Amino acid sequence: MDDDKFDLGNNVQKQALDAFYGDYLFEGVQLMHGHLESCVRTLIFACGPKRKMSEFIHVQGVSQDINLSQGIKCLYVLGFITKEQYDKAVCLNKIRNKMIHELHTYKALKDDPSINRRDMEEAFKSANALSNELLLKAAKT
Repeated sequence: MDDDKFDLGNNVQKQALDAFYGDYLFEGVQLMHGHLESCVRTLIFACGPKRKMSEFIHVQGVSQDINLSQGIKCLYVLGFITKEQYDKAVCLNKIRNKMIHELHTYKALKDDPSINRRDMEEAFKSANALSNELLLKAAKT
């Protein structure tokens, strides 16, 4: 992967796609996880009432403490996502957490028999589509 494609100033979603399909699976999953988490927070935050600037800043800070697992549960309970979308987001979260917490236990992600590549790709694609849908919903809210 070219260094200029991985510039943090670029679109995170595009970086995730480039990394994942460039066979940088760890980086792709991690970036997509972060992107989806951000989209989840954006929609949750957008659903709230209009606030004064001082309260807005505080609530926005509080929303940053919502992780992907908590956020997708909230969106599912509120009816913003389907059970299938929820399940796929949970799958991506589990894969990402396994990768992060067990990184030291294997040489390369491709060689880890406990992570199914097909499941990973399905979760990745679903997270990409869901992130787009959440941002559209947030824009309409």
